Amino acid sequence: PWKPADDALVVAAAMINSPDFPAQLAAIAERIGWPARRLNAAARYLIRRRIVDCIDTLDSHPFTAYRITRTDATRRFVKSRQG
Repeated sequence: PWKPADDALVVAAAMINSPDFPAQLAAIAERIGWPARRLNAAARYLIRRRIVDCIDTLDSHPFTAYRITRTDATRRFVKSRQG
């Protein structure tokens, strides 16, 4: 029922617009109210396109990564999709 590209934009915009937005995927999921499966799809979209920096660890289960952080590419991604 969701689209990873649309969800990736929601996550990226929140990263840019909220200075206290968390970097850990578990905290992001809690803040946005999404299950791991939905956030993982959005995070993978951002990571594969190098829109965010990513830190992977073995103990990040059930998330695909431990944390993601914004970069200049994150801001460009959000700006390129604004109305």
